[in-house]
Amino acid sequence: MSSVVAPASGRAANAPVARWKNELDAGRRELEGAYRIHRRPRRLLAGQARLTDRILRGLWAEIDPPPGCALVAVGGYGRGELFPHSDVDVVVLLPQPLTDARSGGASGIERFIGLMWDTGLEIGHSVRTIDECEAEMEGDAVIRTSLLERRLLAGSRSLYARFGRRFDATLRTLRTISNRISRKARAAGATCRRSSGLRGQPVSVGRGARLRLTA
Repeated sequence: MSSVVAPASGRAANAPVARWKNELDAGRRELEGAYRIHRRPRRLLAGQARLTDRILRGLWAEIDPPPGCALVAVGGYGRGELFPHSDVDVVVLLPQPLTDARSGGASGIERFIGLMWDTGLEIGHSVRTIDECEAEMEGDAVIRTSLLERRLLAGSRSLYARFGRRFDATLRTLRTISNRISRKARAAGATCRRSSGLRGQPVSVGRGARLRLTA
């Protein structure tokens, strides 16, 4: 996995912070006020996601990201729902690894992450290529679930589409492997029962049923 880029600091990183922080704070107050009146949780969650979309796209426009990369919302935020002050999970998707931390692309991502934090967003971020996403999701069901719910916020549509195709193919492969393992486990269990002389007999008990093993 690509190294998580540290937040930037200094005058260059802080220049647009005040504008977007004010917009974020004002938007949150407006949504909170509307919720106190109407008490509609789904409207609040969707509104929080839309507000965050607007802030992140604005911050993305402030930087110089690597050519061809994409900003992707994942998890609950990717689903279009965001609780107030919850983590904002995003992936900066790269067309190729960042080989030089001093390159313009790396410094742009570093500045973007710093801007997100300074603006007041609680960020959960990662910086990965498609290959790195695939390697991570193969061994971690939590990451698979998070990447399953995703939206393109900014950047390369073609890279995002390529990631979607790879993700779907990997998911199909993992499901096929899981199904094969399950079938083998069931077959092994049946063989064990036959070799031990046990057989299953369903017996009705009230409204349900249980399995009685007899020799």
